[in-house]
Amino acid sequence: MLTEEQKAEIDALSFEELSDELLMRSSSRFHGEAHDYVLARYGRLESERDSKKHREVMELHEKRVRIAEEANRLSKIAIWVSVLAFLISMFGLVSNFKVSQGGSNNHFNQDGANSAPHVK
Repeated sequence: MLTEEQKAEIDALSFEELSDELLMRSSSRFHGEAHDYVLARYGRLESERDSKKHREVMELHEKRVRIAEEANRLSKIAIWVSVLAFLISMFGLVSNFKVSQGGSNNHFNQDGANSAPHVK
């Protein structure tokens, strides 16, 4: 019969100590029901460790998804900014081309008189 003292002693063992006891087999200080309890306790701790690792992996995955979504949002903004910059530069090129060719939307000469062609 497994005593409360044995249970308390086994419950106080770390995961590694439980593993060592199981590896020692016949030279272990726990035999019979005590050995079975060591085995059960080891299984519970191993299951808890696996669950904890799984939760951590899931949390990291959720973080990765949030980061990817934010990166996607920022890339869409960057695309629109680059399109806007392209359009502005094209407008600047067209304006400079008109000025360099002598054309202008400003039909006033240097003294302020209207020099636009008069249609009769």
